Amino acid sequence: MGKYKSRTVLKSEQYKTIALMIYKDVNGLTNDQIAHEVGINPSTIYEWKKRE
Repeated sequence: MGKYKSRTVLKSEQYKTIALMIYKDVNGLTNDQIAHEVGINPSTIYEWKKRE
């Protein structure tokens, strides 16, 4: 058994969401605003965050 977790391939929406979340404090964006910018449902962001 390997000691590393398998890698998960992210969707383009996930990469864009991650980038916006990194800068959200600087930009003052809420998760709802990020979801709107990416074109996804805000609940999707919460689901992605729960997987961590």
